[in-house]
Amino acid sequence: MIMTKTMFDLDDIATKIHCGVNAINAIYEAMTEGASSVESFTDGLLAMKLFLDEQDEKLRAAVEDLFKEQREAKKK
Repeated sequence: MIMTKTMFDLDDIATKIHCGVNAINAIYEAMTEGASSVESFTDGLLAMKLFLDEQDEKLRAAVEDLFKEQREAKKK
């Protein structure tokens, strides 16, 4: 059953996005409150941007799978 798999996928993606946002918040706090220069955090920000881009692609694919499954179910 595709829908069950996709729902688990959506839950996994949502958890990863939540973790990514938490990481960005931690980086921001370290940038504003820490002793290091702001420039020292660019690698961390880039890593989180790439991670969230990947999760965005997975989310869009999972949602499309759900829509496709619904369209096919309506045809039956």
